[in-house]
Amino acid sequence: MSKNLYTKGNEGKLFTPWDMHYKSVLTRWAPTGKAPYILEFGINYFIVKLESLGLKTQWSCEGHPTGFYIVIRAPFGIATKIAYASTNYAELSITHGVKHWDVEKQEVIYFKSPSWRMALLNHGPSYEVRNGVLRELSIQWEEEL
Repeated sequence: MSKNLYTKGNEGKLFTPWDMHYKSVLTRWAPTGKAPYILEFGINYFIVKLESLGLKTQWSCEGHPTGFYIVIRAPFGIATKIAYASTNYAELSITHGVKHWDVEKQEVIYFKSPSWRMALLNHGPSYEVRNGVLRELSIQWEEEL
């Protein structure tokens, strides 16, 4: 796929797979949640894409504006494909002992099984820069996953 497929009218701005999902309202259940919650808009495309690959996310955050990450459980082979498809934009690392603050129980919960954590490489403290990186990453994912 070419970036030319993702142009938007006379403005010349990219309209990418990330943009197509950005304002969608997606709800999911947290592993410790008792009720569904609305995902942050900046994470939507990646959640939908990972689910299309048969994966489920454990945690995610669009980063405000830094700190974008997604934690998934995936077989090594699929995690490797995601890592290659994220080259230049994000890094994938295995994580053990994931901890999460449970708001309802007011305590830290630990998940000891291994997971994969995808985080953006350093992209600066601006929403505009972060969103540009996410747009580019969504194009790369469409081409490679």
